[in-house]
Amino acid sequence: MPRHCNSFSDDCLELYALGRLPDAHTIQLEEHLLICDACRDRLAQTERFIAALRRASDLLDPEAPAIPKPILSSPTRLAQHRSPMLFAAALVLMTMAPAFRPATPILPRTSASLVTVRDAEPSALPVVDAALTTDLTLDVSRSVRPLVWKVTLVNSRGAAKWTANVRSAGETVRISIGRPLGAGTYWVRLYDAGAPSELVREFGFRIR
Repeated sequence: MPRHCNSFSDDCLELYALGRLPDAHTIQLEEHLLICDACRDRLAQTERFIAALRRASDLLDPEAPAIPKPILSSPTRLAQHRSPMLFAAALVLMTMAPAFRPATPILPRTSASLVTVRDAEPSALPVVDAALTTDLTLDVSRSVRPLVWKVTLVNSRGAAKWTANVRSAGETVRISIGRPLGAGTYWVRLYDAGAPSELVREFGFRIR
């Protein structure tokens, strides 16, 4: 295949990178990627830019709401929808990634056990080290336990940062958040996946 290919649009590649491309289009795109070096390169560039944009957003303001999806993958069009500072930071992270090191070392993995604390002040919440992956064990021993929990992680402004469905496993729920979290206060909210509008338990922690 040629090094330049426009068989699939930038928006299509972006939706695929975000896991939001419809199944029928996903099959077509994956078959095309098997034979097209140009589109594989474009997809890799899109994935790097999305990752850099998310990192830049967390570094500039860890408590800011999550970046809405879909994100426009074309840098020209993206600049029309994002602040110049965020856009510039993302480009710097992309071009300087090998040399970039955080001021405070980030552990590859950290873990913590959380219990519900009613009306707790943020300063009283347990502190968890910043890490690439955060493993949490939640105590649900005093809750009615559904077959499947819906787990949502939000920051202090209530913006969702991570969500997943987790099967119930006795008196604890174990989750693994496979992305770095910026410094700040976070809340883990548990819902019955069969009735996701009703909050069952809430846990808090801080990242330093």
